[in-house]
Amino acid sequence: MSEREDRLGALIAGHNPVPGDAAGALLTAHAREAILARLRCGRAPRWRRFGFPALAASLALAGCLLAVVVLRDGAGGPPGSVLAMVERNYRTMSASSRGGLRAAAFAPAGERLLRLAEAAERQPPWTREPGLPYSHLVIEEWSTEATIGAAAADAVIVPRIVEMWMPVSGTGVYRRDERPGEPHLEGFAGVRPVWPASPAPARDRVQPVRASMGPWAARLSRTPATLRDQLAEGQDPGRPPTARLLQAVLDLHAREAVEPGLAAALWRVLAERPDLYDLGAVADRLGRAGRAIGFDDGPPRMRIIVISPETGRLIAAEDISLSTPKGPATVGYQTFISQEWAAAW
Repeated sequence: MSEREDRLGALIAGHNPVPGDAAGALLTAHAREAILARLRCGRAPRWRRFGFPALAASLALAGCLLAVVVLRDGAGGPPGSVLAMVERNYRTMSASSRGGLRAAAFAPAGERLLRLAEAAERQPPWTREPGLPYSHLVIEEWSTEATIGAAAADAVIVPRIVEMWMPVSGTGVYRRDERPGEPHLEGFAGVRPVWPASPAPARDRVQPVRASMGPWAARLSRTPATLRDQLAEGQDPGRPPTARLLQAVLDLHAREAVEPGLAAALWRVLAERPDLYDLGAVADRLGRAGRAIGFDDGPPRMRIIVISPETGRLIAAEDISLSTPKGPATVGYQTFISQEWAAAW
């Protein structure tokens, strides 16, 4: 590919984690140049996802962050995407033998997490009525799936909208619906989300709750020392302590509604970990303002969670690899759209 096409791939990655090589193979040369011109002049294609108009501004900023020299968080202006933040610190992160977030001199996240815990505690307390036995969640997620063929290998993004009804009791059955997401950008002819033909997308899938899916929110302590031990249960003991805690927090949010008091306790537990870093202000993929907290999950891979500074709520999570040929790339993410208690599905 030419240098110009390489730049196009990098710009696309900041808006929509389609691998640059895949995008280059799908777009005509004319389309590539048109898209490059649109992105570099600061006018990003519009997203049409859940009717969130603020996302257009976020995407325009992400494109500009990849095309110009940008100062780190605190220099003014609205926040960019998680990937844009990684991009502008990539040279520092990869230049040292230590690598990753520690090499980029980010501050430990303890103080920031305590502030986020306070934000959660300021929210009105949730009271679950007896007639609302389910946690009802809507989550948008992308994952990267590889296909190996006789002639070549290909990687595609697989977007899903996941809707879940999980019994608060941790017993009985739960329902998980999946449907194809729609992450394509208007004007990006030929770039489309891919839904594998096999296995077919699962719909209205009802399964028994397994004990191994816990620990359950209703049984979790709000005392950090006790909560820390509860979160570690069921996690791989061979992984670093911070990795186990972070995975438990993500698993909990992907399974149940997390009320503000519990969210505050979770952030206080994570605040004790010295290897979590405060990465600064970002915008998630729905354009919502958040604070990014990162962990070097066995460099060159990092896990990043995004927490709303206003509500103390977890709003997104991203897995980013630093080892791809063209630099940082998003390999998977979750956007936590809504959570509530429900009477039934």
